[in-house]
Amino acid sequence: MSILQRLRDKANSLPTVPGVYIMKDKANTVIYVGKSRKLKARVSQYFQNSEKNIKTANMVRQVKDFDYYVCDTEIEALSLENTLIKQYNPKYNIRLKDAKSYPYIKITDEEYPRLVFTRKREKDKARYYGPYSGSGTAYSLIELLSRTLRLPTCSRRFPKDIGRERPCIYYQMGRCSGICTGKVTPEEHKATMRYAAELLGGKVTFATDVIGADAKAKVEACKEGECVLLENLRFHKGEEKKTPEFMQALASYCEVYVNDAFGTAHRSHSSTAGIVEEGLVTVAACGFLIEKELSVMADTLENPDRPFVAILGGAKVADKLNVISNLLGNTLVCDNIANATAIAKKYGNMFKIVTLDGDVIATSGSMTGGSRGKEAGSFLSTERKIQERFISSA
Repeated sequence: MSILQRLRDKANSLPTVPGVYIMKDKANTVIYVGKSRKLKARVSQYFQNSEKNIKTANMVRQVKDFDYYVCDTEIEALSLENTLIKQYNPKYNIRLKDAKSYPYIKITDEEYPRLVFTRKREKDKARYYGPYSGSGTAYSLIELLSRTLRLPTCSRRFPKDIGRERPCIYYQMGRCSGICTGKVTPEEHKATMRYAAELLGGKVTFATDVIGADAKAKVEACKEGECVLLENLRFHKGEEKKTPEFMQALASYCEVYVNDAFGTAHRSHSSTAGIVEEGLVTVAACGFLIEKELSVMADTLENPDRPFVAILGGAKVADKLNVISNLLGNTLVCDNIANATAIAKKYGNMFKIVTLDGDVIATSGSMTGGSRGKEAGSFLSTERKIQERFISSA
């Protein structure tokens, strides 16, 4: 029996469980360490007659035997792989040979604890969560928790920096609790961080799709305190078209539906509106993040502190007319005559249309056209320079 056939038979006898495998050459030297969710499937691929990249092909030609370790979870396999790579320094392992470790999320031991990305577990009183398969995963979790729990993401250190500067825009938008204002006690913040620790310490399972057998099986196997993350649903045709089959599949996962995605809540799609409109879920509600953002925006629109500067982005003016009306009254300022004239044709009966140069294009529904009726000095010219750059105290 050839060496390749022997290795192939040995690989086909492996269990289909998480684990770590160690490839060895003729001198019994470890030349590669890898991990897999399914040992049998991963290791057997090396010894099939399939096309491989140059590095993998060269490594397989040198393999004369392999060992393996069975693990209970993928995280355990990830940690063991990291340890073994540091121990053996294999020739064909590019990642982690330079003393780098897999990323962790750290909750610091401070009066106001912070969520921190790190690759080093120190002997301190901080709590560590991970390891994660890549830095992107760890940073995404930190961002998600920070947005959801309204944690500060700035470089300020508390309580040292409390009251030193005015709150940033994230506090004004309701995305930060505003520890810098002095209104959040250490006890209140630590209670929030305890909840963050519970979420990080819980079991999170990833599904390869948002519907189908894999997603359904993982949702059904989910226990109390665990979480299943489904794949992005925005690319499913049934999401935008609100097809009955797609909405039924989504609704079958839950009894309580909570929408906390502020950036997509306005879309009339299956996940944001359809399953609620069709009565496919028992209980439906908005999450705390949407509630906070709506309350902050409502107060800003209904009771703005004047004077103020409002920057409204996007090309669809029609979508913003109510906002403009609340903020500016009955005057709409455009960046140039061409835009103002086009807008006046449709909305001239609602607003006094004026350019930045002070040209009145329409008043009370009557089109004046062109640049007639100039109100000199009403607005700054576009060529007027106010400041070279934005300053931190602005």
